[in-house]
Amino acid sequence: MTIENDSTLIEEHEEHEEHVVANETAPDSDWVATFKAMSTTAVVLGATLIILSVLHPNLILRNNTPTGGDMGAHVWGPAYLRDVLLPHWRLTGWSMDWYSGLPAYRF
Repeated sequence: MTIENDSTLIEEHEEHEEHVVANETAPDSDWVATFKAMSTTAVVLGATLIILSVLHPNLILRNNTPTGGDMGAHVWGPAYLRDVLLPHWRLTGWSMDWYSGLPAYRF
């Protein structure tokens, strides 16, 4: 694009600025901003209440063992290390806990 003189450049720059200003969005009115804030608060509060009703907050900080899924397998490893391997000053061993046994802590 060839520009013949400085005044043409200034005019094109001003047209570009007007185009950019025309594309800007108008600020939200007070009721729209209030509605957005209230709906966001309602959604977060609702999700929090649902999560708390499912998780049973009275059990979260109790001294208990989490169960479900494969949590038993994750609790087994440290317990085997504590109860069987470390008392014999070993870090690896063979466990007969599942089927024909498995190597414990051998990678």
